[in-house]
Amino acid sequence: MKLILINITSTLNKNLMPHLGLGYVASYVVYQKLADVDIIDLSFYENPFEMLIRELDKIKNKGLKDEEVVFGISMNTHNRYSVKKASEIIKSKFKNSLVFSGGPHITLEPMDTLKNCRAIDIGIIGEGELTVCELLKELKNNSLKDNIDNILGIVYRDGENIIVNPRRSRIKDLDKIPFPDRDALNVKKFPPLHIPGTNPKEVKGTNMIGSRGCPYKCVFCSVADQWGRQTTFRSPENIIEEIELVYNKYGYNGIYFFDDTFTLSKKRTVDFCNLMIDKNLNEKISWFCEIRANTVDYILLKLMKEAGCTGVAMGVESSNQWLLDNVIKKGITIEQVKNVIKWCNDLNIHLKCFFSIGHPGETFNMALETLKFRDGIRCSEKAISFMKIYPGTPLYNIAKEREIIPKEFSWFKHYDNLEWQSYDINVGKYTVPVFRDKMDEKDYAKLMAYLNKNNSLIKIIGENINRINSRNFIRYLVLGSIFIKNKILFKLNITK
Repeated sequence: MKLILINITSTLNKNLMPHLGLGYVASYVVYQKLADVDIIDLSFYENPFEMLIRELDKIKNKGLKDEEVVFGISMNTHNRYSVKKASEIIKSKFKNSLVFSGGPHITLEPMDTLKNCRAIDIGIIGEGELTVCELLKELKNNSLKDNIDNILGIVYRDGENIIVNPRRSRIKDLDKIPFPDRDALNVKKFPPLHIPGTNPKEVKGTNMIGSRGCPYKCVFCSVADQWGRQTTFRSPENIIEEIELVYNKYGYNGIYFFDDTFTLSKKRTVDFCNLMIDKNLNEKISWFCEIRANTVDYILLKLMKEAGCTGVAMGVESSNQWLLDNVIKKGITIEQVKNVIKWCNDLNIHLKCFFSIGHPGETFNMALETLKFRDGIRCSEKAISFMKIYPGTPLYNIAKEREIIPKEFSWFKHYDNLEWQSYDINVGKYTVPVFRDKMDEKDYAKLMAYLNKNNSLIKIIGENINRINSRNFIRYLVLGSIFIKNKILFKLNITK
């Protein structure tokens, strides 16, 4: 049996990195001796569908029967339209092959996805390793049709009905899952990741995951719904073993950890750092991770620095404590944020701070104060985002309750009355609706004016000119005049 795993992105050559989720599924399937596995990554190509057709033709020419080939495609909210089209192309070539999809979006919206993606036969809900292996076993035994209702963690069709089976229990011991198959991922094809706080000419980075899940439930985040607010961890020894592997086999001397919060367990973090030091890996490996303001102190950050950590990222979101406590549910204080900023500066640790604007109940003055707070802190990077609505988030439920989006909202339908962001270049569609509550478009134009008060007006116009068309010309003319007026006033420091 042949398993073909496919990754397709909604942007071209942006933040390219190996898809570790597919790598884990590939390595576990091979470990269980259930199929030969190939991974096709279409994220490098200007026309990914054309490349997909070429790859499918190559498979077809090997003389395999449709029933001997299984396809799996990773789906997130940004690439869902591309996955839909890719699955249709696959079915046009391999009519009788099983096509499944897994990933965050189908996990959170299984019914809506299968209803609108007729070429996808089965959706994988949650972790994929065990579920994909069970599917392959049933296929090999010709018993999938008889036993499909007993397979945990899937959504499938029974005639015109869509059935969602009970979720599979989480994998508690992640050390039992083999490392992601980096050969199948063809990691050498990817440009090295930059590890913040290092010289990219000296440090060649790759991505790694040491845990799955997050116990917090921030208003804008879907991780808690994806994983059930349960975090599972790999042991420090297991992570060290993978670091040694990528260093010795692939030449990587930088690790970018993509855990939601690397420092969630202080003891585990301390044990990991001590192992890095004991094995002298801190002299060879630089690494970066995400932290929370309430999970670190000066002593821990100092140890992380000694263990090779060159940078950390931290979500601040807002400078308004009421918003943090009652709306965002962040579980941190501004005092903790200020402490982390000071400690990172004292220790010379690269610090990236994330801020977000447009939360439920947030007023223009609250948002402006956050931007001023952002300007006043000393850290290496400062990122800002405006609230967007994603499935599985508390914000998604709030948007429905307040009828910001329709109660019967579908992720495969475009609503002209909503503002959309995040563009899928493969299909020419915007993919994520913007959340609007206490602030209107004019307020956002003023906030953008503040953010861009020192930037070139010509450059800003050039970056946004493609958004303007005959239908929205007047709207953008009004917003543009507000933006320019307030940009000048903020620059002269005569607007609050």
